[in-house]
Amino acid sequence: MTASDANRLRHMQRRGMPGRLISEIYVWVAVASLVMIVGCDLLNPDRELKTQDGVLARIIEDNPAVESLFSAERSRDAEADRLMRDVLSHTEGLSDTEGAKWFEIMRNPERITPGRREFLLAMSRQSGISVPGGTYARSLESSGPKCTLHPQELSAYIKVRITSGPFRGREGWVCEDDVFRTVVWP
Repeated sequence: MTASDANRLRHMQRRGMPGRLISEIYVWVAVASLVMIVGCDLLNPDRELKTQDGVLARIIEDNPAVESLFSAERSRDAEADRLMRDVLSHTEGLSDTEGAKWFEIMRNPERITPGRREFLLAMSRQSGISVPGGTYARSLESSGPKCTLHPQELSAYIKVRITSGPFRGREGWVCEDDVFRTVVWP
């Protein structure tokens, strides 16, 4: 407690303010300060995403080749989504034969998402950087194609800007599975 705080406390006590009220005020001020400090950090858009601790995340450089791959894969994703909706809308009341076909499709995702394996292999060959775990990033765009083989999974590529660590300021595409949101907005 500083000298000015002590003087204020003595002045308040002389004016008849009970010590308990003063201590409650100090507690509320401390709590409000803590909430403001933590809240400001949590709401910082540069800390929106974080790479998984202990795991390297691959950030793929944004270039014309990647955009070309994305363009082709987005159209295949749209077709796969349509096929999944058709299949899912007919799953209720399936006969045993139809049910077996459904499970065969799910075991072999290439039947619904032809070309995705080749797309993912082509993406893995693109230039990029390996970012260490615990690195913060900001989401710039979330319109990338899906980054998993299975059509029922929703993880997609998102464009990010690295906001901490040695690669701060670099931008690129990362699979949503390699980062997590530090704040979930309503």
